[in-house]
Formats: sequence, structure tokens, C-alpha cells
Amino acid sequence: ARPGRPTNSIISSPKGWYDAGDYNKYMVTAGISTNMILSMYEHYPSYFDTLKINIPEKNNTTADILDEALWELRWMLTMQDPYDGGVYTKLTSPDFDGFVMPSASTQQRYVVQKSTAATLDFAATMAQAARIFKVLEANFPGLSDSCIDASVNAWNWARKNPSLQYNQALLTSPAINTGAYGDGSFGDEFQWAAMELYASTQVDSFYTLAGGLTSINPPGWADVRALGYLSLSHLRKSLTPLADTATIKQKVIDQADYLKGLSVSCPYGTSMFNSWDFNWGSNGIAATHGVILLHAFDLTKDSSYLKVAIADLDYLMGRNGPKYCFVTGFGTQSPLQIHHRPSGSDGIVAPVPGLMAGGPNTNSTSDCGAASYPSALVGTCYLDQECSYSTNEIAINWNAPFAYLSNVVEAIQAGISSQSLIYVPLIPFITNTQNADNSISSIITYPNPAKDKLTIEYTTTNTSSISIMDIRGQMVATRETKTPGDQKEVVDLSGFNKGLYFMVITSGNAATTKKFVVE
Repeated sequence: ARPGRPTNSIISSPKGWYDAGDYNKYMVTAGISTNMILSMYEHYPSYFDTLKINIPEKNNTTADILDEALWELRWMLTMQDPYDGGVYTKLTSPDFDGFVMPSASTQQRYVVQKSTAATLDFAATMAQAARIFKVLEANFPGLSDSCIDASVNAWNWARKNPSLQYNQALLTSPAINTGAYGDGSFGDEFQWAAMELYASTQVDSFYTLAGGLTSINPPGWADVRALGYLSLSHLRKSLTPLADTATIKQKVIDQADYLKGLSVSCPYGTSMFNSWDFNWGSNGIAATHGVILLHAFDLTKDSSYLKVAIADLDYLMGRNGPKYCFVTGFGTQSPLQIHHRPSGSDGIVAPVPGLMAGGPNTNSTSDCGAASYPSALVGTCYLDQECSYSTNEIAINWNAPFAYLSNVVEAIQAGISSQSLIYVPLIPFITNTQNADNSISSIITYPNPAKDKLTIEYTTTNTSSISIMDIRGQMVATRETKTPGDQKEVVDLSGFNKGLYFMVITSGNAATTKKFVVE
């Protein structure tokens, strides 16, 4: 909450995917899931341009997979505070609903707490979306600009709030008891966001701010570092000379080599060999292993990576200890009682088809009682019962990598190679204006581009201030006016480096952001 948007303000936040078996929507899982869906198209556009999915938009001229991603992206955009760029962590009811249909869920819903992780996940996803939809500008005029503006606004907020952890315990009116998705380490989110912004804008300072190149792990909602490496390795031929593309590529291959090595010892020939992989959403871990392996195959054309990726897909589709195809509606034995409220309350015996269950989990068996589980062995501790949210829940952040794995394997088997869309580097045009009370008017800046001095003229009905930030979100100058009226500020640019800058004029609850260039 803030003065311009106090507690209990009502906002509109439609669309988006329910996160898991419940009816809440979480930004940290939305980011990685939308990235996976967008990456499917970004890496194999010719395959997905012709893939038909049974969704309402199936007969338009846009690839169905992008229409699906847009459903989530448009919701994500509503979760950003338009005044300061920060992003709320989740849209949630105070408590989990019972097993009822969505129309019977009558709890009040809230957007709660801005956080650094949520804001950076948003910034990264919007930067990626901006470059993809710029290629499709004719179908989506202005969407790319809106996404890159939102991304930079979020990045600037995160730079000012670099360690704001989501803390559900602070929410008491009402208390919030739904999934916390707590994350107290933000280095991976900063690196992912910086890499995606660099990829989309080709601004070298974003690459510099990404920091040193490190080893990566298969991505998960709490460790998104690898997502930036996957983007840059795919786009390596179109980056600026500053990017160490050889090292970026090698980091992806190193992780794939590790996963491939595990398959040698695994009885099923998969990369799922470590006991710690079998926790909540273990099937999602198998799918992300497959994503890394498919990237390594694309980078090297070494079929040994593809072989293990297909083995991981086989594992998910039925070659596993519990002997289940973990995707509802497929195979000779698949889950019938998933932990998913619509499936459990729609009056139809079979669950919604095409959803991947969480999979074996040896770390938690209290939901249905340990005695209910047929086995406590690693890789076999799975129960097809509605109560088993530990093994039989669905979630977007493991269904999205499964969609990538299964579809990309199909594309490769059809002889389709990865491709690179032809990108035009994006320049953020920050034009967001929150000026409902008309506090700011008649804004003029000149000259623009400027060399020595920049003049800013405007009229305000309230006390006002001007903040100037560079492309990295660093504050470089401020001006404050004590009285309302006609204002004129002359900014000395002698200490400014050449490049793009943003000025934010604030008056009361209003704010306007403009860009200018120093030559």
C-alpha cells in the first residue's frame, strides 16, 4: 500500500493461470512458467506457428502457444504498481478454498506485498516478451513497448529495493495462509533480469550488471539463474561483443554433462538419480533436466544429450517406479484423483486431461498419512489420491517445462531445427503517467538529445520533485520545488556520461516518467 493506492483499494487483475491445485496466482512461479512457454516459441518458431491447440483463440493468425502465454502476461501486467514499478508477490484469498468450483470461491481476494524476487521475475519475463512481440508488432501494436517499459520500471524499483523479501508473517489484516514461495536470495533473479534486458535492448550496462558468469543448476522458481544463460546461449550470435558467449555456452553444456553423467548410474537411464530431486514437484525437476539437455543438444548437436532428454520424457510418461503415466488422460494408467480443485469438484469422474502430477516425494507423507503410501522408497513414494498434495498436485511451474520438453522433442523428431527470430534492439520509452488528479501538466524538455544542459518546464498544483536515473536505475540527480505553480529546472549535464536517462516528475500522488538522451 502507498498514499496513492491505500490499503483496501480495489484494482482489476483478471486473466492469468491458477498456480496449482488452488485458485491463487503467484508471481514467482508465473515468471519461470511464462518464460518456458515463450522460450518454446522463441527457439522453435516454425514448429509452433503451425501447432494447433484447442484454445478459444485457435483460429486467429497468432501461434496458439503465444495466445496461451498472453493470457498470463496480461495478468502479470496488472500486478505492477503503475506508480513506482514494484510488483506484488501474489493475488490470493486469505486461506485455501475447499474443493469447490471457481464460481463458488467467494473469499475476498488481495494483491499482497511487493518483493524483490517477484519484481525481478516480472522484469525478466517482460523483457523476453518484449523482444518476441516486437517481431509480431503488426498483430500486437504497442504490446512490445508496454512490456519493455514495464520491465525497466520493475528493474529500477528492484535496484532501489534490492533485498525486500516476501514475509507473510507481516500480513495480519487479514492473515494470509496460502503458499508463501519464500525466497531470501536474489542474486539469481538479478542476473536473470539483467540478462534478459541485455538480450532485448543490447545495452551493455545490463550485461555488466548481470555480474560474473557462474555455474548453473536446472531452473526452479527459487533458482532462476539458468534461464538467463539459456536465453543468451540461444541468442549468442546476435549479442554485442561484450558478451562472453563461449563461457555462457559452456556453462549450459557443463550442467548438461553433469545430468548426462547421472543417467549412467540410474536404473531407468534418466537424470533423476539424486535423492534430493524427489521432493515436491519432482516431475517438474525431471522436465527441467530435459530442458537443459535439449539446449545442450541444440548447442552441440551431440545426440547423447537428446537421448537422456528423451529418457526423462519416457520417465514422465510411464517408465518409472510407480508405473504411472503422470499426465492425466494419457497411457494405460494415469492419475485419476489429482489434487486440483476443478478436477475434484466438476462432477466428472476423470480429471482435466493433460495435467502432469507432481510425482514421487519422499520428504512429506503427512497429508494422507504415511501408511497410505504404497512405498517409502526414493522414486516410488507416490499416491494417486486427492489428499496427496505432496505427490499428486499439479502446478504451472512443472507443467510448463514439461510442455517445453515434450513439444521440442516432437519438433526435433520431425526434423525441425531451432531458429533465431530477427530482433531489433529495443529502447525503453517510459511514458507511464499516473496523474489522476491532474497535478502535473504542460511538460516540456529541451533540447533532447542534449549535450551541456537540459531544461525542464512544467506546471504543478502541488509540491513537486524531479529524480533522474541512468539506464541501470542509479539515481544521478534530484531537484525539489517547495511551491506549486509554473516550474523551470535547468540540469547541468557536464558530469553525465553519454546515454539514455529517465526523469520522474512527482507531485502529490501523481508521477510522470520521461526519457532523454545525453550526447
